[in-house]
Amino acid sequence: MVGTIEINGTGGILEGNLAAAAVNVNTDAVYDFDGVDDYLEVADHADLDVTSITASAWIKPDSISGEQVVVGKYYNDSWEFGISESGGHVHVNAKEGGTYQAHVMQAGGGIVAGVWQHIAWTYNEADGVNKTYVNGVLTNTQTSSEGAGVLGTNAQDVEIGRRTTGGVYYAGNIA
Repeated sequence: MVGTIEINGTGGILEGNLAAAAVNVNTDAVYDFDGVDDYLEVADHADLDVTSITASAWIKPDSISGEQVVVGKYYNDSWEFGISESGGHVHVNAKEGGTYQAHVMQAGGGIVAGVWQHIAWTYNEADGVNKTYVNGVLTNTQTSSEGAGVLGTNAQDVEIGRRTTGGVYYAGNIA
């Protein structure tokens, strides 16, 4: 069989000999944030008070200037966790048991405007290690200054595209 496969959206991996197989490609919603007042909110719940975490997103920033929050739980200088982009770097903020834990910055930049990129952050409670990834490549590893332990908690909702305090918004696309 000869033909053309057109893939639209931000997800999906094709592997192996597809022959005449039907292919279902993930085309999750893409949200367009204006950088002024657009954001999504997920109500706080005990299930969001995590001990170890992997958080990731596909991002396509309109520009690389200033801080742009991708996702986080933040209130009055109290991060539970947060991932942002600033000046082409991935920034991660987290608290461990209420104490400032880590600010992990992707060394060497790598985030560019107008292009889809995948960013991810992992935190392992057992050893206190934070890792950041850009497009599947490990870009930084940092052990918490507090050592191993659970992340701090707060009662803030999870926000996508905004940090409540300071009015920091995201301009671009997030999926």
